[in-house]
Formats: sequence, C-alpha cells, structure tokens
Amino acid sequence: MPQTHDDEDNFSDDDGEYMDMDGALFSESEDDEDDNVSKPEPNSSSDNDVKPRNQTKATTNPEILNDNLRHAVFNSLTKKARKMNDFHSRQKKLWKISASHARMAQRDQWKEINSLPTERAKRFRYSPRKGVWTEDIVMIKIQKQPFSCGAMRECFLAKKLSNFSTSNDWSNATICVIKRYMEGTNRKTLFDDVRLQMDAKLWGEEYDKHQPPKKVDIMQMAVVEMMDREGNPLFHLENYIEGDYVKYNSNSGYVLDEDARATPQAFSHFTFECSQHRLIVVDIQGVGDLWTDPQIHTYKGTEYGSGNLGTRGMALFFYSHKCNKICQSLNLSPFDLSYHETHLKSDSSSASRRGTLPTGYEEPLDEVNSHNDLCEIAEDEEHSYLPPRYQEGDDDDYFIEECLEESNGEIYMNMDGMKKKLCRSASNGSSDFEVASSGYGSTRRTRTISGMSDHFEYHEMICPPVILEQAPDALNGSQTNGNPIIHKDHHSTNHLRPATVEGNPLLKRSSSASEEVSALKNGLKCVEVGKSILGKIHYDMVVYYDCERFEFDEDSAFFHLETAAECGSLNAIQNISKIYLGLPRDLLPELKLEMCAENLSIGFNFLTTAAEAGDQDAMFSVAKSFFTGVGLPSDKSKDQKRALGYFDHLLENVNDHDAEGGYDSIHHLAPRYGVLAYKAQIYAHGCPGVEKNTNYAGELYNEAAEAAMSCGKGKLATKYYELAEEVWCDED
Repeated sequence: MPQTHDDEDNFSDDDGEYMDMDGALFSESEDDEDDNVSKPEPNSSSDNDVKPRNQTKATTNPEILNDNLRHAVFNSLTKKARKMNDFHSRQKKLWKISASHARMAQRDQWKEINSLPTERAKRFRYSPRKGVWTEDIVMIKIQKQPFSCGAMRECFLAKKLSNFSTSNDWSNATICVIKRYMEGTNRKTLFDDVRLQMDAKLWGEEYDKHQPPKKVDIMQMAVVEMMDREGNPLFHLENYIEGDYVKYNSNSGYVLDEDARATPQAFSHFTFECSQHRLIVVDIQGVGDLWTDPQIHTYKGTEYGSGNLGTRGMALFFYSHKCNKICQSLNLSPFDLSYHETHLKSDSSSASRRGTLPTGYEEPLDEVNSHNDLCEIAEDEEHSYLPPRYQEGDDDDYFIEECLEESNGEIYMNMDGMKKKLCRSASNGSSDFEVASSGYGSTRRTRTISGMSDHFEYHEMICPPVILEQAPDALNGSQTNGNPIIHKDHHSTNHLRPATVEGNPLLKRSSSASEEVSALKNGLKCVEVGKSILGKIHYDMVVYYDCERFEFDEDSAFFHLETAAECGSLNAIQNISKIYLGLPRDLLPELKLEMCAENLSIGFNFLTTAAEAGDQDAMFSVAKSFFTGVGLPSDKSKDQKRALGYFDHLLENVNDHDAEGGYDSIHHLAPRYGVLAYKAQIYAHGCPGVEKNTNYAGELYNEAAEAAMSCGKGKLATKYYELAEEVWCDED
C-alpha cells in the first residue's frame, strides 16, 4: 500500500456547505478489498506458474496500472477519513476524497489532440467592470478539421495547457473550442464579440441574484492570436460544453416550440426591464442553462456589431414572447399586445409546456423610486450599462474562476487557497498592485486601476490607457516576455450601463405602456415627446405589420400605433394625426377612419403635439391652419397670434433634426422666404394680440425677396419687393 500524506497537507479545512454524505457510501467491499483478497501460499506451484504471467499482462497497460494505484490511494484515504471523530469534518473529507477520485479517474476522450503540434497564442481577455483587456501567452493544440459549422463561424476542438500546470501533461489540459469566421472580418469585430458576451455574462449573474428556480451562466470567451501561423490570425476561444446544444430564441423573434422553456424567455425579459429598456439579451443558446453566443439589442442599435437590431429587435422579441410564471414571480410587467395577438398566443400549444416553474424564493424587482429618473437615464450617456457593481464583487473572480478550471491536476478546495497560489505575499516585497502565480509558464499579473474604479486619480500614473482599436494592431510586434499586458478599453459600452441609486441599486422600468405614460408625465399635462424607448418599440411593430413581416392585422397595427403615440413616439404621432385627418401618408396607407368632428379634433391635437415637440412639418401645418382657419376642428378658431409664434420658431430653428434625433427639414414644404411672407402679412394687417407694424412688414417682405433671389426665384422676389413698397406706401 503506498504511503499517504497527512490530512492537513492534502486538504483544507475551510467551512462551507457540502453534500451530506455518510461513510456508508463507501462499501466495505471496496474499503477492505485488499484485506479480503486471498494471498497465495509461498510454496504453491500453481500460483508460482501463473502469477508472473498475470502480473506482466496487467502492468503492460499504463491505464490499468494508474487505475489500480488511484484505487489503492482512494481506499487508504477513505479508511483514514472514517477514523475522524468530528462528524462534519469526516463528511467533508469524504466528499473531497470522492470528488478528487472521480475527477482523476476521468478518461481523456480527446487523446488524438495530444499528438498535434503545440502552438503559441496571445490570449486577450476582457473585464467588463473595469473596461480593460488583459493579454498573456498560452499553449494550445487545435484539430485540423472543424467539428461543427454555423452561419458565420466554424468550430474546432482544441486543448489549452494551463499556465498554472507544473508539467506538459496534455491529457489533463482544458478542452476548448476555437471559433473561426469563415469569411474574413476585421480585428475589431472579434474583440466586440468578446465584449458582448462578457457584458451578457454580468446580466446572467444579476439574474441569478434574484433567486430564480434555475440559475444561468454565460461562457467566458477570449480572443487568441496564433503567433506561429502566417499572418497571426485571430480566433475566438471558449471552453467546450458537453451535452445537447439547443437554441432557445434568436435575435429576430424566434422561440423554440419543441421544448419551450420559461427560463431563457424570462431572462431576456428581465434584462429589458432591469436595463431601463436600454437593452435586451437574446439569441439564447447552449447546453441546459450554460449559454454562449448571445446577442444584445440596444436602444440605439449601434453597439455590439451588426446583429444588434436596436428597438426593431426588441419588437421582434415581444411579438413572440408570452410572460410565464417566472416573469410573474420576478414582478416583470407584460408587454402590451392587442386582443388578436393575445388570442394567438393563448392558442399556442407550447405555452402549456413551459416546464420551469418558480420555486417561491424569487426576489421580485422593486419599482422605480422616482419617475423623474426615467427620462434622465435615457439621456445620460455617462450612466453604466451593466448591472450595478456591489461592494462584495471582485473583477479578479473572472481570472480566479478560470484558474480553478485550469488546475485539473491539482486540488484547491477553497478560495483562500487559490488566492495564496495566485498572489504573492506582501512579505516577499511585492507592491499593492502586483500579483503573481507559480508553476509552469507562470506569469506576473498586474492589477490595473481603471477609470471605473474608486482610484481614478491614480489611473494615468499606473496604467496609461490604450485604445482598443489600436491595441490589437500595436500588439503585433510587442514582446510580452511572459508578462500579461493590460489595455484600457476606451470604446467600451459604459454609456449604456444602468444607473444605480442609493438604496435601490437596480431600478426596474415597466414594460407596460400605461405605467410608462404615467412615469413620463411626472406631473405634467402631457408626455414628453421622444423620451420613451417603449414607444419606439411599439412603432417598430407597426412598421413590421405594414411591411407584412407580421401577418397583417389592421386592429393590431392601429393598437400599437396608438400606444406608441401615447408613449410619445414622434413618428407615431405624425402618422396617427394624418390617419385621423385623412391626409396621405406612407405608413398604413389603406387604413381609413370616419371623417367626423371627433376624429378631426383628435387628429389636430396629435398634430399640435408634434408641432410642440419641434417637428417642423407639423409646425408649419398647424401655423398655416391657425393663420387661414382652414383645417381647424370645430372646437378651435382662427388665431394668427398663435400662428405667428410657430412662424417665429420655424425661422429661429436652424437644427435639421427632430425630437428623436431624426433628420427633419421644412425646406421642401415652406422655404424661408415663404415663412417670412406669412409673417409679413400678419404684421401688415395686425390681429388680436399683435399690433399692426407696416414698417416691419416691409422689412420682412424685403428679406423674403432676398431669400427668394438666392434660391433663383426671380419672379417671386419681384413680387415680394412690390409688396414691401405697398405696405410702406400705406404707412405714408
């Protein structure tokens, strides 16, 4: 029997929760196997003839020899652990021994990779909290042929040797997946993909903090630059997930119906509300609840690559999403749908097969403390887009977690033991900003204080920032000498991260339009136009109905158009006013409403709302109606003073963008000289509230003539000059 070391040398005595395991788990036949085996007699001729041949046959197979040795050590440690008096310590020790034995007994299923050539690669890992990239050197073996292909990338099995391994034993190396774009792409795209997945991982961690029935996780991903290959190509690197790979939903509204689950859909809905509508994490796929390759839609639609469909992607998700019991237990609000859409979802057979149910321990999301914060969050670019950072959180956990995965050949049973391996003691003379590792290929890891840390004033002194787009190119010729390089990412998505408020670190913004309108009003008489992301989503659903991306239903399309207008979507307000007024339009051109006094009044009120929001088209139409009296509803009368206010605003407004940031110009409807002419008419004759001023009217006509002349309108300029002479003559 081989000699064993002392218990304290092999296993830590850290406290914690372990599986309740009694000594009876290990059968007496296993423990006493060596004692029960009959020993041959020394003088037995039959044994002397047969035994040497059996021993030779057994020892020629190294796997059998290793199994026998592990089993002997396992029996010895188990016997020794059972003699411990303390029940808790005994159970904990038995559990650790079993886990270690099971891990060491695993067979190398990918032995063919071990014979492949070893390649050096630079690995770039991203810390989403700090916004920094860490570079180090890893050893890797990659298969020649892909084992799977997607629409854009192909996957290769690989093995990566741990930087903390003390030997070149590739049988215990980490099984990884190398993902390569089948078509050429720029370097920035690969780094953006990593940033996306790591940001989504933090949202998974935030979801788990609310105690859902099934917790989720998203795989860590890195960029590797193959140093020994021509051109130093860049690939993605992930750990291999073993099991059935399932795509639960997509970035374009697809939801798996064959085995519909509640957790992936509830997670996407969770990210939408907890990010205050700024993002939604979709394209959920992976093995069980360990996911990879997600996609993030943001309200701007400009971050995270071409898969980010913006509010259009959010509309596609909610069109197919039906809130489940997990959504309800997390206090998520249902998205407003028409009767037709709700009826279609209630008839879906998949809704009754959503197997994941709440456990009763979920922590519902709190309501927003101050409704006024909603508009500020939508505008403030400095707010964080990731979940709030808690004091107990530590970005170094990302690297420590990977170290735990890589230490296949050694046992580290607590975090303190792992930190002792990673960190150099202060007594050895290391600085406060340095940690180190030991073992094969060990590297010194530098702690970087970034712009998001509490010590921003020291950031420039300790680690000068490097722009992400320049960093990969600049690193082509860099020499790391085994030391990791940390690069500050100035192109991170910090401006999209959710804000934190004291006492309520994670604010919820409802998916319900009625609550959105109530929050946006905030004591005002009307909703501020262009402030609601939810309104843009409802408007995008109208566009999908109009282009028949959704099966056309007139009532559903008009329902979402009204909801978008109530939430303050400027495009929705413009189109719904034209529908009520019976004016030509591009959106829903076939939709007709009765031309009654009530509808005309509703349409004109919507048109006035758009004008008050700064829409120049609506502003000119409302001003002309108040000036001439044509097109006014029965409850309104001619008001040239109010029209003058709109004309003044048109002349003062030099911005060609509307309240939602879209291009808006009035020049095709009323050039500057036309607006000046209307204004001159009001001052030439006067009106209630506006005193007659023929001298000023003549000056306005002259200005209009000059503006017309600059546009090549000679005849019109002559007419304005004549009108100027006429009003001046009337004054004389």
